[in-house]
Amino acid sequence: MPLASKNGTIELTNKSDAHPSLAERVTHFRISRTPSGCVLCFGRTTCIKLYARGNGGEEFATAGRSAARGRRILNILNRTIDTVCPAPVTRLLPVEQPQPLADVVRSKAWQRTVAVLLVGVGFAFHQGVIDTVRVWATQADYSHGFLVPFVAAYLLYLRRHQFPPLVEWPEPWGLAPLVAGAAISTFAGTYNYAKEFGQGIGLILALTGVVLIVLGRPGLRWAWPGLAFLVFMVKMPDRIEILFAFKLRQIATQASNFLLQMLGYSSYIGGPGGTVISIGEVHIGVAWACSGLSMLLTFVAMGAAFALLMTKRPTSDRLLVFASSIPIAIISNILRITATALVYIAADNKDNFWKWLGDKIVHDLAGWLMMPLALGFMWLLLKTVDWLFVVPPPPERDDVLRVATQSAAANWVVPERTVNDDPDLAPKPKPQDGVPK
Repeated sequence: MPLASKNGTIELTNKSDAHPSLAERVTHFRISRTPSGCVLCFGRTTCIKLYARGNGGEEFATAGRSAARGRRILNILNRTIDTVCPAPVTRLLPVEQPQPLADVVRSKAWQRTVAVLLVGVGFAFHQGVIDTVRVWATQADYSHGFLVPFVAAYLLYLRRHQFPPLVEWPEPWGLAPLVAGAAISTFAGTYNYAKEFGQGIGLILALTGVVLIVLGRPGLRWAWPGLAFLVFMVKMPDRIEILFAFKLRQIATQASNFLLQMLGYSSYIGGPGGTVISIGEVHIGVAWACSGLSMLLTFVAMGAAFALLMTKRPTSDRLLVFASSIPIAIISNILRITATALVYIAADNKDNFWKWLGDKIVHDLAGWLMMPLALGFMWLLLKTVDWLFVVPPPPERDDVLRVATQSAAANWVVPERTVNDDPDLAPKPKPQDGVPK
């Protein structure tokens, strides 16, 4: 875009011009050539008079009403003026500045944009939301999904003090995750390929795009923990879920068999896939429901929530809490299977009290007790970290004031009294009795 005519260059008439409106958001501008010179106008009321050699009344640079295009043209204008105008001429326009949040929220354009985006996302992803809720209601491994949106909202509420006071919108880069989310969800739903997973990830990407468009990058920095936590409500692809659950069954079988051998039982592993523990005539199979996948998904989500909520702890502790949630969940399931196996070993394939205890109480009760057991392991881990790495508590206010006062008093030097050499200013001796003054 040429910003200078063939017979002239652009210069500022008054290099000391400093309009407060220059710091405001600029969505369009116009540069016009008049018989008396060039005029740069932006907004509706603010104009700056320029000087250009040459005459003519044609308009030679106009930006559209689009904020994104206006921002690009502003950058082009500044770069061109840096090239055309000799130093030390300053730039005509600053890069577009963000607006106060209160002004943005009250604007009709922002409200209409938010409404259109939310309605569009709701229409495009309503079937994916219905399918996801159906998974929560019908599959026990994902029943924790009902709590995930509320935990994500609570995380955003706790970060309300980090909500950006200034907003630069619309952010055109927000269209990238919005379009990508819609494309992923459409592909997964049309071809039934990892359908629930694709719809869930697509919805999260679309919400990320909406936040980025209407709140800009500062708004995304505020909202990313809540958006990231929504991943725990998404169902894994079936192929990965089956493979993962089978590996968990094998790990639980081998570890439980090792514990039984440590307790003195002559147990061994057999059955299809190595998921059956045999002790004499007693055979204990680790079924799909006993793989621990449900416990693992739930406790990993809880570990992520704990790591995000423990803002007063150092980052290393928070990462440790999240990383340790996986082995803690697996260990809890191993202990559950071992305890259940001990009860059935005592029953010895007979219809007695031990078998009734294993069928009616221990098998189900051990599953419910896994979560308190895992939380106890997490608490023990944090206590161990606090014991190994002692962090001194911050000093109290009174202690700080006392130390500061003592330090100031110790450094205070009383100046010695000096006698001036001037006889007029020197102290006079006191008169004695019988001696005239």
